Amino acid sequence: MVFALFAYLCPFTSHGEMDWNLLHFFKRNTATAFCLTTPLFLTILTLNLPKVNIVTYRITSIIGIIIGLYNMMNFFNPNTVYLGVVHAPLLTISLYNAILSYRVTCK
Repeated sequence: MVFALFAYLCPFTSHGEMDWNLLHFFKRNTATAFCLTTPLFLTILTLNLPKVNIVTYRITSIIGIIIGLYNMMNFFNPNTVYLGVVHAPLLTISLYNAILSYRVTCK
């Protein structure tokens, strides 16, 4: 849950400096960014797992993996490493949830 909240808070400025101002939780446009809200959304769905639609859960996870892998290319550019750090929760949480979605259907 903390990892998902980190992605939603997005504690970086546009220049890559850390900015832990909690007002950004309300003032930034992270609520409209797929890559920053999906980890929080998938975490909430994971907490309610037996009651969620597994197909939607799985498709959202797979799209998160694709976008997360694409944004990991930011680690190759020294000026945009912070974008890779912000997208790390998307990749890891989506990968975990995709694996979990297949385990739930196997039971």
